[in-house]
Amino acid sequence: DAVIAGDAVKVKTYGSGVNAIVLTWPTKLRIYYGIDAHKTVVLLGGDQDSQGADIDQSQYYWADYLERGDK
Repeated sequence: DAVIAGDAVKVKTYGSGVNAIVLTWPTKLRIYYGIDAHKTVVLLGGDQDSQGADIDQSQYYWADYLERGDK
């Protein structure tokens, strides 16, 4: 119910076009994504323990996506 009400969700920006939806309840799960025109591209999921590596990996995936021109 908290997620539906919006109380347990944050959106963060990590640079290079990578953003994350952070579910703060019951745990700090993250869904990393990029936005390409009118498309949301899901890049990776992770938790607080792997956040640094997940951000790096998401930025790599996003750069690769843009380079390949997957429109």
